Amino acid sequence: MPTIMELLKARGAYLLPGATEPGRLSRRLYLSRRIASSYAEFEPIRDGLLGRGELHLTSVAKAFLVTMEDFGVAHIESGVWRAANGEARKYLSGGWLEEYVASAVFEARADEVFCGQKIAWEAAGFRGENEVDVLARFGEKLFFCSCKALKLRLEGNDVRTRERLMDALHEADNLADHFARSDALVALAVTTDLIDEARGGVRFEPLHGKGAALGVHILSAEKLSWPVLVREVQRLFADQPHA
Repeated sequence: MPTIMELLKARGAYLLPGATEPGRLSRRLYLSRRIASSYAEFEPIRDGLLGRGELHLTSVAKAFLVTMEDFGVAHIESGVWRAANGEARKYLSGGWLEEYVASAVFEARADEVFCGQKIAWEAAGFRGENEVDVLARFGEKLFFCSCKALKLRLEGNDVRTRERLMDALHEADNLADHFARSDALVALAVTTDLIDEARGGVRFEPLHGKGAALGVHILSAEKLSWPVLVREVQRLFADQPHA
């Protein structure tokens, strides 16, 4: 069975060192799962820790902060809570989602999984690098997933978030187009609520339409609880024709 390295080499690309493998992700998985299950509560805490807004020390926030401190992500100094360091800022800004999705893909029995994997390539004498948030292999099929921790609520006039969602969709599709065969699985995991349960439809319909046209599976907030996400990844792979 070819490895990810061998499959990429056939496309003129290769892996660079520095990615995080699943075994190293487990140390923060408890915290990442807590964030995923309580994202509405996490958003204002994150913004406060990153200096983007005021941090209100509610009972929920205090419990969250104590857990974050236990994992070395937040610390208190002179009565003020902040991100512990640069790595913590990266984690809080969205690295947690990459680690969380990579762990779920591993749980879904992928043969190989990498988180934050850089890929180097050369084409027509030009060289470059790209980073894949989550890169995995199921048998001979590659799985590419772009992970974006954005606003949970998508307001009707929020043009910026809509643009970021569409850019992320194209990013995921472009990576697969350049580095994988046509049978690759491609997904966009995003923390935004994109299902309107009240009217039985979707929010930001152009995103879903473009995803369907490009073959990018959208894993929005409604599909990010741990058991649902694991089953969804398993279903995506099971639904694909096998060589």
